[in-house]
Amino acid sequence: MKVIYARSTAIYNDSRATKEIKALLKHGYHVTVLAWDREGISEDKIKNVFNSDLLSIHLFKKELKHGSGIKGLFKTLSFCRWINKNIKILRKETNIVHLCDLDTALFSYKTIKKLKLKLVYDIYDYYTDSRTFPKLIETYLRWKESKIIESSDATIICTEQRKEQIGKAKYNKLEVIHNSPEDILNQIKPAKLKVPENCKIITSFIGVLSENRLLEEILDKIDSQSSNDIFWIFAGQGMYRNKIEQLASHNKNVIYLGSLPYSEVLSIEQQCDFLFATYNPKIKNHKYSAPNKVYEAMMLEKPVIVCEETGIDKLVLENGIGLTTDYSAESFFNKIAYLKDNPIIATEMGKKARNLYKESFSWEIMESRIKKMYEKL
Repeated sequence: MKVIYARSTAIYNDSRATKEIKALLKHGYHVTVLAWDREGISEDKIKNVFNSDLLSIHLFKKELKHGSGIKGLFKTLSFCRWINKNIKILRKETNIVHLCDLDTALFSYKTIKKLKLKLVYDIYDYYTDSRTFPKLIETYLRWKESKIIESSDATIICTEQRKEQIGKAKYNKLEVIHNSPEDILNQIKPAKLKVPENCKIITSFIGVLSENRLLEEILDKIDSQSSNDIFWIFAGQGMYRNKIEQLASHNKNVIYLGSLPYSEVLSIEQQCDFLFATYNPKIKNHKYSAPNKVYEAMMLEKPVIVCEETGIDKLVLENGIGLTTDYSAESFFNKIAYLKDNPIIATEMGKKARNLYKESFSWEIMESRIKKMYEKL
């Protein structure tokens, strides 16, 4: 069986896409990746991540920086047309098309149905709940996404709670694939980090360095911390990159590592004392959040800090695998102080997280769901 997998990222640093593609390759599917190379460095990195003769790569090579405004919109529409064009070109070599989010499906879902190919629609983030649009455009895109769901042979969501986002859309088959990492706890090689002697606790934020993740508020307060004994590791791209680089240039307790492949992300997180996924609860999509960092913390046996009223907070509190904070730097730093002052409790949270991962959220369980879903197609 031959699959087109389309995603508007560079893939190599996209943990969910990486795991899903690896699962398909593992079970003998030929996979053609259609991806967006926004920095001109993706092709070799993608090959290194997968290293498979069953994989072929086609890249949309147009630079797009965060906050590009109307230029970004035009490039996104150009990407949508490029996806549609490539599906037509590759139609004779394809059985199933796996489209991730509205920006890959906007123009192409009708083409896929006309070509009588099977369509899997994978909702990483429900489009209108994760972006801001004028009301008329929002209504149109919500209607469009419902049409795509109804046209799909299978729809994937990342938590059970996200059924609410789909609303009245009549899906044919619905599968929940959580953002769980592969279980490589005993295989991870520790990252080589030069941690200053004064630091008593290590944490990291590796991902999209964007607003509404408490990042700006945290960065503004790092220098002013009276007990400056936290070592901060940042990596990824986004609007706060320059701010982090400036902070790292004068504060020895802060480092910035650029974009990293997923294997290196877990290697760094394995050495952290805790992880955090602090999304702004005022953003509608965050009420259904399924942050990779929560599942990574489970696998790595680490406590996690999340924001109140973001959906995932209930999982964290009910299972005792971490702490919740309100959306403020002051509250967040208080939670860090609690973990630092109570290492036994923090260790116990990590153990509970690891057990929960193995029992309910392991990637082995998620991969099995993908395999069965594809077999039914």
